[in-house]
Amino acid sequence: MVISVDGIRVIVRMRLQGVTMRVLMLLFANLDGCVVHSLSSAAIADRLGVVNSAVSRALTQLENVGLIRRGEVRGVIQVNPNFAFHGSAIKQRNAVKDWGAQNRPFVVPSEVA
Repeated sequence: MVISVDGIRVIVRMRLQGVTMRVLMLLFANLDGCVVHSLSSAAIADRLGVVNSAVSRALTQLENVGLIRRGEVRGVIQVNPNFAFHGSAIKQRNAVKDWGAQNRPFVVPSEVA
């Protein structure tokens, strides 16, 4: 798995901690390319031993800063491939293109820059 230096800087600047950091690490541990399959917020809460509302807040925070996006299919979460990816460089480049075509680019939010 590759985690970009810019992605690590975002985590540091955001001061991610607690449930949000644990959710992000769980997503990393379950990456297939840049996608996490079959992992609903309830399943994440169960694995981490926290309440579902805390996981929902963490996912919303991660989504708002562009680190993840939740798929239209329940339980599918995509991690921004500019940030972390598990797979070949060619597949990562293709995933980055797809991400850019569908979402805003990965940027450090001004409130954490």
